[in-house]
Amino acid sequence: MGRLFMYPSIDHGKQAMIPVRFGALQGYICKNLFSPALEKLLENPDLLFQGSDARIVKQMGNTRTVRFSVEEDEFLLKHYLSRGWGQSLLGPFRGSRGRKAMGSAALFASRGVPTPQPIALLEKRELLLSSESYLLFGFHEDLETLYQMNGRLGEERFLNTGLLDQVGRDVLKMHRAGLYHGDLKWSNILVSENNKGIGALVDLDGAGTLGFGRKDKMAMDLSRFLVDLYEILTNRRSGTEMFLRGYLKECGESSGKIMKLLNLVEQKVARKLKEHSRARGHDIRLAPGEITGVLNHPI
Repeated sequence: MGRLFMYPSIDHGKQAMIPVRFGALQGYICKNLFSPALEKLLENPDLLFQGSDARIVKQMGNTRTVRFSVEEDEFLLKHYLSRGWGQSLLGPFRGSRGRKAMGSAALFASRGVPTPQPIALLEKRELLLSSESYLLFGFHEDLETLYQMNGRLGEERFLNTGLLDQVGRDVLKMHRAGLYHGDLKWSNILVSENNKGIGALVDLDGAGTLGFGRKDKMAMDLSRFLVDLYEILTNRRSGTEMFLRGYLKECGESSGKIMKLLNLVEQKVARKLKEHSRARGHDIRLAPGEITGVLNHPI
């Protein structure tokens, strides 16, 4: 079957993966999941997205995700479609988008930030260049997105769970670990009603280490979360204060540095809401001081 390599799992264990090839597709798959039934589906993964019974979970831009079952197991397959020859030519240097996301998952897990473990990577090559890629994950029945939980519980009950405060604390932990998500939408945060805080972060396509531009990357995460909060909740002030107080409670920065960060967050939220109002037709706006004003109340 070829030489095994080890990929760190979410609990910091080790899971053996083996190389596989299906025509133009090649990559790796978790050894203990390699079955004839799964192999048959992965030989032509595009078929999983076709037909009226295809369970498309998300389709946005150049990515799409489908849920499917093999015998008694449930899986999610994320497909990174081609972005054209320009992107493919960078493949030998950057690797495919799926490979990059798989590396980000390993990085997050190694630093204690929960994220689903990819159990297979497939890359489609044309003239030795990676044009498309696929990542396979197990489906977590006990987790749902933050957006789904709010819709299921109703806003009042959702706010009373204290979840937003704990999510804020968990985002701070991620930043303290030197990481940022890059697209911290509510649909990318998996939670469970039985366990407070973030159960897993998904869609790590734009994730990485803070490094250079640290403050801007932190503000990007906070602002993207708050844009969804403003567009989802009606009691926006309470939700904003819960989330930011959770984040700032153990931040350890001076009030001056916190104010600079919140000013940057407020600018980004105001700009993004303005863009969304034109594209989505809503009239949600951010008043000056709505975010920086959190510091006017005890944390």
